[in-house]
Amino acid sequence: LYKKLLNKIKLSKQSIWITNAYFIPENRVLKKLKDAAKRGVSVKILIPRKSDTFLPIPWATSLFYKSLLQSKVEIFEYLPSILHAKSIIIDDWILVGSSNLDYLSLKHNLEVDIRITHQKTKEELINLFKNDLAQSHQLSIQNWKLNHPWYKRFIGRIILYFKYFI
Repeated sequence: LYKKLLNKIKLSKQSIWITNAYFIPENRVLKKLKDAAKRGVSVKILIPRKSDTFLPIPWATSLFYKSLLQSKVEIFEYLPSILHAKSIIIDDWILVGSSNLDYLSLKHNLEVDIRITHQKTKEELINLFKNDLAQSHQLSIQNWKLNHPWYKRFIGRIILYFKYFI
């Protein structure tokens, strides 16, 4: 999955839409996403505002926001409830499964992801993503600083030191 994902992001032409419960991307994935956005690909990342873990994972995730936003990546925080979905839509290539975009899922854990090939199912998943975006708050650099004060970023940085274990 890791190599395929990097290649798909690199070759993307129109869109990369990601729904992920625990978005703590590995450095190469992060760079490829920013590069894609800089070349005009619509990169949207949908993550939960509230986590279902005892660790404040969104605080660690938020440390990536500034550089992503500066690279024209759009970030949305899902508001209605905890979001545990995992999907990746890259142009016409769609995966749904258990993989998070974190080090453990991409390199070590046994995960199950299914590539969607049925056109009607693809359309339904795209519509679900759009519906989830409509129920989300889009971040900007300004509101990121307001919603993620220094102490949350500090604790998030401590959590990131353990990113290879969580």
